[in-house]
Amino acid sequence: LARIATRPNLDHWLADAIVSSASSHAETISAQMLSATSEDPNFLTSSRLDLLQRLLATAQHQGQPISDLAEATLASPDLKLDSRLRLAECVIGAARAAKSDVSSLSKVLRPLQKSAQNIAADTQQSELTRCRAVSLIGVNVDAGDAEAEFLLSLLNPSAPVSVQCEAIDALLRQNDSDCLDNVIGRWQSLSRSVRDHLVQSLLSRRRSTERLLQAIQSEAIGVNEISLSAREQLLKTGSRSMRVKAQRLIKSAGSKERGLLVREYLAQFTPDARQPESGRLAERDRGRMLFQKHCATCHSTDPSVAAIGASLSNLSNRTDVALVESILDPNRAVEPKFQSYIVQTDEGKTLVGVIESEVGDSLTLAHADGKRTTIRRDRLERIKSSGTSLMPEGFETTLSPEQLQAIVRYLQH
Repeated sequence: LARIATRPNLDHWLADAIVSSASSHAETISAQMLSATSEDPNFLTSSRLDLLQRLLATAQHQGQPISDLAEATLASPDLKLDSRLRLAECVIGAARAAKSDVSSLSKVLRPLQKSAQNIAADTQQSELTRCRAVSLIGVNVDAGDAEAEFLLSLLNPSAPVSVQCEAIDALLRQNDSDCLDNVIGRWQSLSRSVRDHLVQSLLSRRRSTERLLQAIQSEAIGVNEISLSAREQLLKTGSRSMRVKAQRLIKSAGSKERGLLVREYLAQFTPDARQPESGRLAERDRGRMLFQKHCATCHSTDPSVAAIGASLSNLSNRTDVALVESILDPNRAVEPKFQSYIVQTDEGKTLVGVIESEVGDSLTLAHADGKRTTIRRDRLERIKSSGTSLMPEGFETTLSPEQLQAIVRYLQH
């Protein structure tokens, strides 16, 4: 079985056959594979790593400490650092698959963890290698330790999204209140993609979900700063007391003054059915012209246009209330992807816009004037969410109830 496991043409069929036959030989086969790894740096293919992880998990289940098996290979100076990181990832995965305490690997992983910090901070390394290093650093981290502080330092706009997300996962795995508080404390400086990942991670555990609700209650995180799907999850999952709390927090979002303004405008609307056909057509035409003047820079009714703001071609709710509320109270229920960020570069420039995309080592901001700016991450000095929509408040100063009604009727037809 060990000879088959080290064959160059190993496929998943052979790997499955080895695992199913190796219940009493997992330790021996794992040792042979680890020995082959030390002899041949190119031995660690993805298929072999997957097989090795499954065999190590089986060995751990049988009471054979996998740290003893992997120690010599992980410390081998002949093995490239990236290969040692991949092997460490494999060993950690095996321990978790066997439901073993990963902290038992601390001794064997500690020397490699020290090198991992340099790799994680090295912008010349690939994102995948940096993520592996971050994952390794996150094994058995205690709040307040230098490792935890280092992981928190990676939550900055100059680091790729994948590295920041890996750092969040490593910190949250500790299930420690201080780690939770420290990560949430960085909320304002996290980009939209990283925020989405953080919220989903928080929602995956009851304790961290409760902490998310506390953050919303204290306004450290705004309701309109989390996605609609996340809000829905808060309303429908967890204990009854958590669901009640979520409903109270989510329903109370929005400005009372803005809500009063919305009601005042709606009170002056004339039902469409009361107007003759010619009047309705004329009103929609006025609405089209007003839309072009006040809204078309960011929005479009044409689905083929890449607009900065929300697409208006497939609105699911076109009622008077929904449209007027979205125009006069844009921060009430804005999706996170349409919230604006304030970005400062190392050249001293300050830019404001929504984060339209985050790809590798750069991000693209879309501005309210319709223009876009792409910035390399290594030029980012600071990034902070405004907590508000890119769409401004104050249309009541430029649009009368009659004019706003014309825009609404245009969008409804």
